[in-house]
Amino acid sequence: MTTKVVNDANDVLDEITLNGGQKMWTDDTWAEYRPRLQRWMAIWEDTARRHGDGDLLLGGDAPGLADLTTAVLWATMTDKLPVLDGLLRDAAPRVHAMSHRLMDSPALRRMRQDTDARFGYAYCGGQIKKSLRAVLKSG
Repeated sequence: MTTKVVNDANDVLDEITLNGGQKMWTDDTWAEYRPRLQRWMAIWEDTARRHGDGDLLLGGDAPGLADLTTAVLWATMTDKLPVLDGLLRDAAPRVHAMSHRLMDSPALRRMRQDTDARFGYAYCGGQIKKSLRAVLKSG
């Protein structure tokens, strides 16, 4: 399951950045993609429901690679693209809560502070960033 979660996270990143900006988002392409993004969120929620223990995606005593990957993926996305926060909260409330809780741990909070200091509000860069923010109407 950990390998699946990590690979799925990579797929989500490729998709939301349109494979690193090979194309740009338009209102039409975003409208077409949004249900797929919600489906990804639902897949994570189903994984948490079937394999988790309420605190961690795959259960256990401490966060593992799948939990950390999930937290960094979804909390970063919803922090940097805030319009997506409600979408994640609605589609995957367990994942939303777990991701934000884990990102508030001391180590991940330091990582986030370092990343924010170096990259600011950026989620991705260049023209793909501009097109993504334009379709999300988030600035």
